[in-house]
Amino acid sequence: MKMFFEQLILFCLILGIGSCGQKKESDLEIKISANQAIVLEYDAYSCLQLLTGIRGTDGTYVTPEIKGPVVTFNNMSFKWKKTSKLYISQAKIKFKGSGIRGGETSCDLTKDLYYLFEADSTVNSPALYSNGTFFSAGTITTNPKCRITCSMPLANPNVPEIAATGELVVKATEVNNEGTTDEKYFRVRSNYQVRVTP
Repeated sequence: MKMFFEQLILFCLILGIGSCGQKKESDLEIKISANQAIVLEYDAYSCLQLLTGIRGTDGTYVTPEIKGPVVTFNNMSFKWKKTSKLYISQAKIKFKGSGIRGGETSCDLTKDLYYLFEADSTVNSPALYSNGTFFSAGTITTNPKCRITCSMPLANPNVPEIAATGELVVKATEVNNEGTTDEKYFRVRSNYQVRVTP
């Protein structure tokens, strides 16, 4: 019996050493441009508002949807490496830093995905990505007409510069055989350092 346990421990150690330091590459890659992040003191229009019009039917400007101060990013991209369908179900950004009120804040981008990736078909082909779904392998990028905008409550608005850690999390489902239970779930993270300047 003792010999059995010794062999079992040895087997587990071999498995552990073989996979040590190897990070499995995901079939879904997400990237965000964090090198020019800016905190603005004023409220901001969402991507939806910018693309559908920030003036109402009477010609006056509508109220900005996102309350400031806000942090903005130039672009974001999703890369799908397989030919099977992939449904993007959620995208969320989280920030952590001592300069943020409460030390942490987050922003859900899920409802903005259509306007970020689909509203202008000259940016991303509907044959590749539409209605939250990749139909084949490829890369989609955010519409250059609107920025990714997220509220960031500052602990001290008078501090000229703060550093924060950002994390973008995307949840998705791969559908291999439609109408069956043959599905694979993804939860992909992209981490980055960001310096934000009011």
